[in-house]
Amino acid sequence: MLHFKMDLRHTDHYGLIKALVEGYHDIVYVKDSFFRYLMVNSAFSKLVLNSESEIIGKKDTDLFPEGVANMFMENDLKTVASKEIIQEFDEVVVINEKTMVFRTKRIPYCDEKGKLAGIVGIMRNVAQERQGGDHNKIETGVGIINHTEAMVQACKELKYEIANTEYLEKILTDNIKKLHGGLMETIRSLANAVEERNPHLAGHQKRVTKLAVAIAIEMYFSEEQIEAVNISGLLHDIGNLNVPYDILSKPYRLSEAEFSIIKHHPEIGHDVLKDIDFPIPVATIVLQHHESMDGSGYPSGISGDKILKEARVLKVADTVEAMVSERPHRPSWSLKKALLEITVNKGIIYDADVVDACFRVFNERGFQLS
Repeated sequence: MLHFKMDLRHTDHYGLIKALVEGYHDIVYVKDSFFRYLMVNSAFSKLVLNSESEIIGKKDTDLFPEGVANMFMENDLKTVASKEIIQEFDEVVVINEKTMVFRTKRIPYCDEKGKLAGIVGIMRNVAQERQGGDHNKIETGVGIINHTEAMVQACKELKYEIANTEYLEKILTDNIKKLHGGLMETIRSLANAVEERNPHLAGHQKRVTKLAVAIAIEMYFSEEQIEAVNISGLLHDIGNLNVPYDILSKPYRLSEAEFSIIKHHPEIGHDVLKDIDFPIPVATIVLQHHESMDGSGYPSGISGDKILKEARVLKVADTVEAMVSERPHRPSWSLKKALLEITVNKGIIYDADVVDACFRVFNERGFQLS
C-alpha cells in the first residue's frame, strides 16, 4: 500500500513545532501512524549520529540495532493500543557501544476524524537526570509538563495538513489495490494449478503461506518482507508443474531417481518466476526454500546468511506443514513431534531464530494450521 512520507518542513506549522522540540534538552521526535519519523530535535540527531534530513521518513529499523528497534516498535504498538493519553516506558538503549537508560513518554495524536495520525515521543536520559540533582529535576519537570501540553496542541494542528493529502492518497491507494488485487488473483490461479496436479497436496501451499506469514510477523519482518513471504509461499511449489504427474501422485515412497527429479522443482520455479517484475525477490526465495543452514540442502547447497531470511522462514513452515499432513506413503505426525524435529536440527538445518519464532506462534499465539 502506498502512503505519503510527510515532511513537516513544508507545513505552515513547522516553525512553531520546531521551536518547541528544540526547546527540550531531552530527545524529542514526531512519528506518523506507520512509525516513520516526521521530525526530530537536535538531541535525537546526536543520539543516532545523523542529521534531521537523513532521519526523516525512516523507521527505527533504519536507525537502531535490531533489539532496540524491536523494543521501540513494541512500545509504539502498546501506546497505540492503550486508551491512556500518555504512556511512559523505561527503555535501555545500546547504540554506538554506549548503554543509556531512557524514561520515554509517548503521546498518540489523531486527525480530525479520530484516526491515529502518529506519536510524539520525549526521551529523558535517566542517568543524566540523577546526576543533575534535585533542583534540575524540579526545574526540568515543570518544563516538560508545559512543553508537553504545547506539543500536544501543536500536533493537533497537523490534522489539517494530513487531511489535505487524504483524498489524493485514497485515489492512489485504490488504484494500487486494484493492481495488487489483479496480481494476487493471478498468483492464486497459479497456486491452484499446482495443487490440481496433485490432489494429495491440496491446500498445502496455502497452509504453508499462513504459517510462514505468522512467523514473519512474529519476527517483526517489514511489510515488504511479509509480502514477499506471502507471495513466495503461495508459489513455492510452482516448479512441480514440470514434474511428471505419475511421480507427483505416486502413492508410496519415491525412489532415489524419482526424488532427484523432484529436487529440481525450486530451480524450475525460479525460471518460471524470474522474468516477472515483482518488487520483491520472489523468484530467489522460491529457489532457496529447500536450502539448509549447514549447506546440506538443495538445489545450490548454499548456507547461512547466503540464504534469504524469507526463504529460511518458508523452509521451516514448509517442513512443519508437510510433517503434520497425511501423505499416501505415511500417516501424519503430531504437531509436538514436528516441532521436536525442527528443534533437534535448530541451527543445523533450520535457522534458530525462525524455529524459536515458530514455537512462539504455536505455543504462545495459539496458531492453528487448519
